[in-house]
Amino acid sequence: MGGGGTELLIDALPGEVRAAWLRAGRADDLAVLRTHRPALAGNVYLGRVVRVEPALNGAFVDIGEGEAAFLSAAEAAARAPEGERGAHISALVHEGEAVVVQVTREAAGGKGPRATRRIILTGLYLIYAPFEAGVRLSRRIGEAAERHRLAEALAGLARPGEGLVVRTAAAGASAEALVAEAERLRAAWAEIGARATTLAARGEAPALLVREPGPVPALLRDRAAGVERVVIEGPSALAEARAFAADCSPALADRIEPWRGRRPLFAAFGIEEEIEAALARELRLASGARLFIDETRALVAVDVDTSRAKGPIAAVNLEALAEAARQMRLRNLSGQIMIDVIDRGVKRERERLLEAFRAAVADDPAEVFVLGFSRLGLIECTRRRRRPPLAEVMLEPTAEGGLRKTGATLAFEAVRAALAGGADHPGKAPAILADERALAALAPGGEAAGALAFLAERSARPVALRTAAAPPSQGFEIVFE
Repeated sequence: MGGGGTELLIDALPGEVRAAWLRAGRADDLAVLRTHRPALAGNVYLGRVVRVEPALNGAFVDIGEGEAAFLSAAEAAARAPEGERGAHISALVHEGEAVVVQVTREAAGGKGPRATRRIILTGLYLIYAPFEAGVRLSRRIGEAAERHRLAEALAGLARPGEGLVVRTAAAGASAEALVAEAERLRAAWAEIGARATTLAARGEAPALLVREPGPVPALLRDRAAGVERVVIEGPSALAEARAFAADCSPALADRIEPWRGRRPLFAAFGIEEEIEAALARELRLASGARLFIDETRALVAVDVDTSRAKGPIAAVNLEALAEAARQMRLRNLSGQIMIDVIDRGVKRERERLLEAFRAAVADDPAEVFVLGFSRLGLIECTRRRRRPPLAEVMLEPTAEGGLRKTGATLAFEAVRAALAGGADHPGKAPAILADERALAALAPGGEAAGALAFLAERSARPVALRTAAAPPSQGFEIVFE
């Protein structure tokens, strides 16, 4: 996301990193990243083909991370000569073969990770694509003069058969910085190839060749373009951010600052309330209208309920579409999305609504394609998946068919509450009273065990864990003893 007036807030605990992008003081995007199990997307592996599935026109590749990654024929052919593209999987790979692959999608919904042989290496300004050809510029670099400058700076830089994609963050970057990054990425790829060749000769596949940077450096690399200020709560995250800036973006260093407020960062900026709202099915708008957002395996349905709205229907529809675009970012919705506005079938009104919605999603960091109105009067769009939806990270189904916060979600919330309350109870030790799910996440080996250790270190006292006699209203209770 570019644009003026944006701030990036990062709140980090061992095991969980949360980020919020603010535009004009209001949350415009969210990310909640659980780090107990490192993400695989972006990692490059020397994998071994363990099974070819002609019926699926794909193969399964052991990457050494438990579940095999699926490699479709289209992705297996990405590095093949043009004449072989479109070939069947059986002509592209065979069982036992060692192949260099990159994970493009995490395991989700009962499906394993997905992989490609079309490797890309991402820098701050450029994406290096060794199996593509030519130089392409991000569509979001809109100024013609800047596009021309960047094209001239990179003219002749891509060697035959390799490609460079100029990222939005490159706007304003010097030609020297672009050339230096292109050379660094090219050298990194050469090193990957040499190591893969050596390991394959030794029969040492599967093996990790490149691991994506941790969540804080990755957030800065991918989403700090145009951000005016980066505020970080968490000493380790602050150190990581400063180290990244020193190595890759000296200009960013002056914009990184620690949070020094008495209240927790996300509480001070109202982000905790935004997260709670983004986990709810119903959202009330200023006009009195309501949005109902239902996530299913097949699609996401957004219903605009104007029964209690005040004002013209056209104005309510515009308000609802602007908020729907924002909720798509906050909730990280993806796939097919259908929006049921109040459609009167008037062509001019439909065109105005579509124009407003396209403007509302224009700065979305994920690609959004607005297809138009369906024959049933629903606005249809698709949004590319970047991360698991917020609800998938923080919620779990109940036996009754509803949703509730996971034990890990409650555990991290409890640790943050204890850290915040500690300032008001000097010399006292915190105790966390919660249900067994939250206590399991805090136990050794649990998702929030590192956060608990951080709390004990900050408190300079051991933290007591107790099963709550009755479920507290918020899922946990903090007492100081």
